[in-house]
Amino acid sequence: KEKKEDGTETTTSFSDLEVVVFTLDKANKVHKKKVKTGIQDINYIQIKEGITEGEEVVTGPYDVVSKELKEDMEVKKVDKKELFEKKKKD
Repeated sequence: KEKKEDGTETTTSFSDLEVVVFTLDKANKVHKKKVKTGIQDINYIQIKEGITEGEEVVTGPYDVVSKELKEDMEVKKVDKKELFEKKKKD
């Protein structure tokens, strides 16, 4: 719940949340983009608006993507297998 300026409380619904993804450019820098999503399951989320065909979306462990990535941050692109093997060693 959030408090408004007038002191009343309001509940933020899931539909009010901003949904973003990070995309990767040719210089290996990430860019935050607001998107609209559609159906999803445990593995996939349909992105209906906000990116164009061919853009690379950054994926990885939730805590890294949601808390550590910042706009224009340079990253190293690795395949999924290498990413999770490295995470296990740490």
